[in-house]
Amino acid sequence: GQWRDKAPWASGAFGGAWSAAAWLWSRQVGVVKAFHWGYALDYGIARNHRNASGGNPGHKTGYPIITSWGYLLAAALRMTGPSPQSDQVAETAEFVAESIGATGVAQTVGAFRVARGSQQLHYLLVFSSADYTDHSSLQWQVTVTAADFPQGSAWWPLPTTQVTQTVLDAETCVSNRVKSDLVAAGLARDADVNAVGQVNTMATPAGLTWLSKNASAYIDLGVASVTAVPFDGARTSTATTLVLSGEAEASSMVLLTLTQGPAE
Repeated sequence: GQWRDKAPWASGAFGGAWSAAAWLWSRQVGVVKAFHWGYALDYGIARNHRNASGGNPGHKTGYPIITSWGYLLAAALRMTGPSPQSDQVAETAEFVAESIGATGVAQTVGAFRVARGSQQLHYLLVFSSADYTDHSSLQWQVTVTAADFPQGSAWWPLPTTQVTQTVLDAETCVSNRVKSDLVAAGLARDADVNAVGQVNTMATPAGLTWLSKNASAYIDLGVASVTAVPFDGARTSTATTLVLSGEAEASSMVLLTLTQGPAE
């Protein structure tokens, strides 16, 4: 069936979280490999205004913006490494559950856990609503113990864990920001700020010209969305347990990366 979004290619946070949720449910029925199509990058501004988006003889079309699918691809590469066949993905696991959200439609809450080598433990948290207008708040908690590591043995003392994050939601996703800016300026093809697609489907011709004036800011926002920063949620720990908690919205994704920090 069709998702409840009027955008033909849902490039915003809703579409990315929907895709991640689909991966989670696919894993529950035994899918081990999946082909993921393109649209990780959006060349809408770059193709229409090459110079404004960094075009040069060596990069003729200019630089694209990163969509929610680009964020999801970056998260997958961070968890597995650029070449999963040769890298040391030691162990993977998934959790997924369904509930009824604030707008009366289904929400998927789940996570991928990936242990990579003997140095990194990743959690990709997924919060997906079947209603593209749903931005309800969700509280989440991840409890890390030795059981989360391969062979049930922690790779470092848990209280010394260093945690970084990347977050994709309606605020940090470039495609969402483009649509909200277009609507505010009166230059969107439709006024539904929640229907987020490719730039060419959202902007009027005048809107494309207007967006080009801020092309570098949108490019920078995309880079920021996939750049890890220190975890800003709450954390508590004991000798055997690390508890991380925070708040997210539907639909969004949070990638947590755990590594060994300085000894206490």
